[in-house]
Amino acid sequence: MEPIIVLVHDMWHTPEHYRPYITALEKSLFQVYCPLLSTSDQSLPSSHRTPMYDLYLLSELVKSLVAAGKKVIMVMHGYGGMIGSNVPENLSIDYRAARGRRGGVMHLLYMSAYILPNGQSLVEYGLWDSPTSAEVVPGNSLQYFLDGLGPGEVSRCQPLFVRIPDLVFRVKIMQFAWKYIPCTYLFTRHNGAILRRCQVLMAQPLVGGARQYRGKMYDAGHSVYLSHTRAMVEEVQAISGVFWEQPLGGSSSSEGSEAAS
Repeated sequence: MEPIIVLVHDMWHTPEHYRPYITALEKSLFQVYCPLLSTSDQSLPSSHRTPMYDLYLLSELVKSLVAAGKKVIMVMHGYGGMIGSNVPENLSIDYRAARGRRGGVMHLLYMSAYILPNGQSLVEYGLWDSPTSAEVVPGNSLQYFLDGLGPGEVSRCQPLFVRIPDLVFRVKIMQFAWKYIPCTYLFTRHNGAILRRCQVLMAQPLVGGARQYRGKMYDAGHSVYLSHTRAMVEEVQAISGVFWEQPLGGSSSSEGSEAAS
C-alpha cells in the first residue's frame, strides 16, 4: 500500500498553488492531503488565524491517518517545514513499529523549507524583519516566489497569494521531528525567497544530527514543485519505493545534484 502524502504549504500560499503537483502525485496513485492552514484561511476570524491553529490542524490530520494504520510522508515547503517539524515521536513509524503498531510518519521531505533552531522564530533567526502590522502581504517577495515559472503559471498563481498574520514570523519552533524520522532536504539554487546560503545554514544540523539524512540541490527557484513537478514526484516515489505510473512533462530529477554538506 502506497503511503499517504501530507503536503504542508508555505506562508502566503494556499493549496491551489500546489494543484499541478497534487494532480501529478495523484496520477502516480498517491493519496494526497494538503490542508489549508489557518494562517492562510481568509474566512477565519483573526483569533483563529495563528500558527498554533496550524499546528493543531496538521496534528489532528496526521494523528487520524496514523491511527488508521497509514504510512505517511510529510512534504513541506517554506513555512510548512516549521509546522511539519512538530510531529511528535509517538507518531513516527519506528516508534509505533517497536510497540507492535501499524502506520506512522515514515519520512520528512523538505522542499527549500524553514528548519529553525529550537526556541527561535523567523525574526530571531534573522530570516525576516519584524512585521510592522498585524496583517502581512508578500510585497516584494512575490516576485521571488514565481522565479523560473512560465507566464501561464505566473498568471495562475499571482491571484492566489493571501495575507498572513504577523504571528507567523514570531512563532518559536519547539520540536525536531527530524531527530527521530528520516528526512530529505531539497535545496534550490536560484531561490530568492529563501536564499541558498540560508537553506544550507538551516539544514546544517541535519548533517550528523538527523535520524537519517539526504540532501539534494536543484537548479530551481522557490516554486520547485511547479518548475520541476516530475522530479518532485520522483523524489516522493524514491522515498516510498513506488514506481512512476503516469508519464508527465517537466524536468527530471537528473537536473539535481547532491548538495554538499
